[in-house]
Amino acid sequence: MIVGEQQLQYHLAQNKITIVFMQTPLCGTCKLAEQFVQIVEQTMDNEMIWLNVDIHFVPQFVQTYQIESVPCLLVFYEGELRLKTYRFSSVSDIYDQLQEVIMA
Repeated sequence: MIVGEQQLQYHLAQNKITIVFMQTPLCGTCKLAEQFVQIVEQTMDNEMIWLNVDIHFVPQFVQTYQIESVPCLLVFYEGELRLKTYRFSSVSDIYDQLQEVIMA
């Protein structure tokens, strides 16, 4: 789990595809979405950076990217936000959303 702005920014600066899962510890929906994301992570390219972030520890990031609720999944590439979604209906839905962004 990422615990601060600096650690998060370090990973985003790596110029790799970076998937950021935003959540809070007491969010029940986040727990289910996290399981979906973990399954997708196991099927995707190992070159990607996968981060699990508690929004309470990154307030500037939340403000900058206008995170409206959790769970939230963001995809960055070359420092640019390519996807922000709050939709976690199924493992295949998350996989398809990521594939669209990665293949673009």
